[in-house]
Amino acid sequence: PNTPDIAVSDDAPFINACDPNHGTLATAEKIFGQKATADRNFTTPTMQGFVDYEHRAHHADPHFDDFCDVVNMFTPDRLPVITALAQEFALFDRFFCSHPGPTWPNRMYALSGTTLGSTETGPWFQNIPGQLFPQRTIFDQVAEANLTWRNYYNDTPWELFMESVAHHPDNTRPLEDFFQDAASGDLPSFAWINPLLGINITSGIGSNDQHPDHDMRAGEQLYKAVYEALRAGPSWNDTLFILTFDEHGGFYDHVMPPNVGVPSPEDPPTKSYPYKNFTFDRLGVRIPTLLASPWIPKGTVLSAPPASQKPTDTSEYELTSILSTARKLLGIDKEVGPLTRRDAWSATFEHVF
Repeated sequence: PNTPDIAVSDDAPFINACDPNHGTLATAEKIFGQKATADRNFTTPTMQGFVDYEHRAHHADPHFDDFCDVVNMFTPDRLPVITALAQEFALFDRFFCSHPGPTWPNRMYALSGTTLGSTETGPWFQNIPGQLFPQRTIFDQVAEANLTWRNYYNDTPWELFMESVAHHPDNTRPLEDFFQDAASGDLPSFAWINPLLGINITSGIGSNDQHPDHDMRAGEQLYKAVYEALRAGPSWNDTLFILTFDEHGGFYDHVMPPNVGVPSPEDPPTKSYPYKNFTFDRLGVRIPTLLASPWIPKGTVLSAPPASQKPTDTSEYELTSILSTARKLLGIDKEVGPLTRRDAWSATFEHVF
């Protein structure tokens, strides 16, 4: 409180020197501040804790920037691929991650509408070694409607901690199969594409998931490769390409995440772990999300959802909106219904077409 304001700058490095903390507790402190989080007062987001948290975490470490570049940004010319996709198709400017925390809870929301209590990245249900997460997913719903799905991965099918992925190895394919399927017109009804987590020792290509401290330019190459494969394939006129992130990476945003009228996936809320007493009734920080399709007008910007796309007055765009919208686009929404209270609540975006 005794220092000058820390301003956002436009000189973010392509490879960040450190990984900003985006765990559930750290994210709460970044959104609400250290004292409010300690008092469990999660009513008024201030978005003033990002620099403070990283300063406390890194100020004694001479190898890192004092606040881990959490308020640095990129100018559009430095990320030309994602910029071109945003300009040519549709960009959300009010799309939130489902959980104010890390990767795996948000990935589970994006596929199943729930984390079944998990608040942190960890491979086992209820921290029981070997116990996979048992919830139903969009993959199950697509299969029940006699449609097809595939999980394409680079080096790791990250979702193997979920039963519906681990128990269907035939639907889990290397990314090379995606490019072949796109070229031949054999894409499934619903596809999930994972980036490269490690380094491919054959090709020499490094991690392209844009997670710090990985090279942002490698992610740009992945987006271009996927888009160009879809655009050149015979199924392009029937395709929607969604580019999104599982969470905010610990980086600053000024928009307050909604925390009013957000339903927990289960009623009553599933007991949370390892972060105690989390009630799953507030969203996380905004995440970049784009839609690309030949049926989307150039330069479309999606902000707050229109009333016709909101199941309730408080519905917002968040990761489970992908589930609720996909079911509508595939024509199976009435047949299979929502997975949880959360994806039943989330706003949909099929009106963009």
